[in-house]
Amino acid sequence: MDPLFCSICTVAFGKPTTGVVRPTNINKASYQVSVRLKVYEQLGGYGYGHICGGAVISEALVVTAAQCTLNTAVLPLTYRNPDEFTLVMGSSFLQEKNAYVLQYDVEAVLPFPAFNSTSLENDIALLHIKGYIPWEWPTVRPISLQTTAVQPNTTCRIGGWGKLSRASIAHSMLYTYMYLHTIYGLSKVFFSSHSQQQRDMSDVLLSAPIPTISYAECSKNYGFIPEGMLCAGYAQGGVDACEGNAGGPLECSGQLAGIVSWGIGCGYAGYPGVYTNVSYYSQWIQNVNTPSNDKSDKSIAISSLKTSKHTWLWTVFASLMVL
Repeated sequence: MDPLFCSICTVAFGKPTTGVVRPTNINKASYQVSVRLKVYEQLGGYGYGHICGGAVISEALVVTAAQCTLNTAVLPLTYRNPDEFTLVMGSSFLQEKNAYVLQYDVEAVLPFPAFNSTSLENDIALLHIKGYIPWEWPTVRPISLQTTAVQPNTTCRIGGWGKLSRASIAHSMLYTYMYLHTIYGLSKVFFSSHSQQQRDMSDVLLSAPIPTISYAECSKNYGFIPEGMLCAGYAQGGVDACEGNAGGPLECSGQLAGIVSWGIGCGYAGYPGVYTNVSYYSQWIQNVNTPSNDKSDKSIAISSLKTSKHTWLWTVFASLMVL
């Protein structure tokens, strides 16, 4: 994924002053999923294909971020085919396969119809697996959905195998500038190779506590944050999600409250992580996850910059001028 959205990202950086980042036994996060691309698995071996996180929410359904289903190597952007993905669950280790690991191909990729690839509004997608997860499997359990708004200052938990280092905030803003130029055909800059990203990943599942924050506080540096998003992080920074963790879960009181989506940098003071607000989309998930739903229709348009309601990316341009 693009280093710009370090929300697409891991769990802690530098020396956090609040919160503890530590390896996590899969039994404490049995809903955690590694979303992988088969082409990279074939190229570099088991674990090399990891691009995003996800969460098991039923015996046949994984939820992730819509951005994780995009093929960003082509313009215009398109969604990847289901057969490009493989889903791995049941282990704390990214590159080690044991008897408790379950692995599935994907039958259908269903991003939210109004997903906006520029603002990352409606950044949620469902992956229907081929087959069913055994209910009695010891290391894989679905997580229930948060259906009501999470209050500010609620202590939640993030986790994943994402990036263990961060670029400077100046670089993060520069990546944002370059990313937009790439998306709209003004440049063909690639930010980092998959091999470089893999070198920075954690091989073991990490997690950390993190508080939700109010919309008013989150909007101070980002501008308007819609109801379909929520923010979490410490005022002083230090603990955050980062590259490789997009699509991963924000768990609050045993329920899936958020999906790692975006942010400026990783763990910077004043720039909390922004998550897809699961409660806002709980009815859509329920509607999609019905026996009568046709999972074969994947002809969903990707919204463009022209439909964006946000200005935070353009605020970054102004910031670049004074760096």
